[in-house]
Amino acid sequence: MGFLSALKSKAPTHAEVLTLWNERRRLERRAGIPEQGKHPYGRSDKARLEVRERYFAVPDVALRKKLIRAERACSRAWPATMHALLEEARRKLAKAQRRANAPLPWLQAGLWAAACVAIGASFFQLYGAIAGALVGFFLGQGVIAGARTSRPEAVRIAQENVDSRQESEEIGWGPEYFSESEEETGQPDKPES
Repeated sequence: MGFLSALKSKAPTHAEVLTLWNERRRLERRAGIPEQGKHPYGRSDKARLEVRERYFAVPDVALRKKLIRAERACSRAWPATMHALLEEARRKLAKAQRRANAPLPWLQAGLWAAACVAIGASFFQLYGAIAGALVGFFLGQGVIAGARTSRPEAVRIAQENVDSRQESEEIGWGPEYFSESEEETGQPDKPES
């Protein structure tokens, strides 16, 4: 999938967004914009101004236009991606809630207990069966206790993920770094007086 076809899709996939971001990074390297670990991309005005300064400092206007186009494509793709991630987190929460409401694994616990009795009896007859029953009882209780604690924990983690994604979506991405006219001309817009 190419750079432009990813722009045309209504809700880009995670792979398409990564393609957009990699294309932007490739163009930045070509323009000589140094990679400084963590990019200043974010919601703050400082980050916005840093990116604008870096891009408008590129002497080649054609390359600058491509950089701006790539940045605007990433900005347009990001909200759709965040929404898709939120929907995925909601699906995982619903699945965790269904699992939490499912019956406890009594059958599995019983099978473990029966297996312990059978193994004990096969090695040490009656005394082995009694010891196996004791081990099986505690093993089965461990299976049940594990289910009782892990299921609510999975729901809690999934809920935190949904809350975090929802908060990110509500905050939004902020204003675009570049305008449509800056994308077309490669020149900064003149501030209105």
